[in-house]
Amino acid sequence: MLTKGLVKNIGFQVMVAMVLGAAVGALMGEQASVFAPLGTLFIQLIKMLVIPLVAVAIISGAANLGASPAAGKIGVTTLAFFLITSALAVLLALVMGKLFQPGVGVDLSSVEGMFSGDYADKGVLPDAVTTLLGMIPTNVFQSLNEANILQILVFCLFLGIAIAKQPREKSKPLVDGLNTLVDAFVWMINKVMFRTPYKGFQVNPN
Repeated sequence: MLTKGLVKNIGFQVMVAMVLGAAVGALMGEQASVFAPLGTLFIQLIKMLVIPLVAVAIISGAANLGASPAAGKIGVTTLAFFLITSALAVLLALVMGKLFQPGVGVDLSSVEGMFSGDYADKGVLPDAVTTLLGMIPTNVFQSLNEANILQILVFCLFLGIAIAKQPREKSKPLVDGLNTLVDAFVWMINKVMFRTPYKGFQVNPN
């Protein structure tokens, strides 16, 4: 029973596929690139679903909780979580960069022509006001297209709370529809995740 459950476990399947993928890459060499489209397909499917799922889930969650007294706390806590984790990520990147100094000693003269220097002098960190203003999307469709999670979060929370503040007879059909959309996206994500083991065959023959 335990063995059967382990075999069906997606994590176990991924590990087995990674080992098999490494073996196939070692045996086939450059010819193993024939499996590359499997990995590309998986990544594109994930990219296709993640942003719509996040947007719909946030709107649905905010709409379901927006009428409760805890809605404001949840919204503030969510925004604070994103800000804190983003700050920690930047801090970690700075520390790791200072510690390991990636790129030091590498001759970049042969690849300098591949990159533009237009933004080389624009590395100044934005101040707090600029950061806060940057959280507000001027075009939500552009934010969705660029996968700007923080701007998507702000808009979707605002919209979800606005839906919750409408009369129940008006908002209930929309909220039910949003909940159904979330379930549909989760179903789609689950089906895509079953392809994860096959992604293990996207090996790099080099």
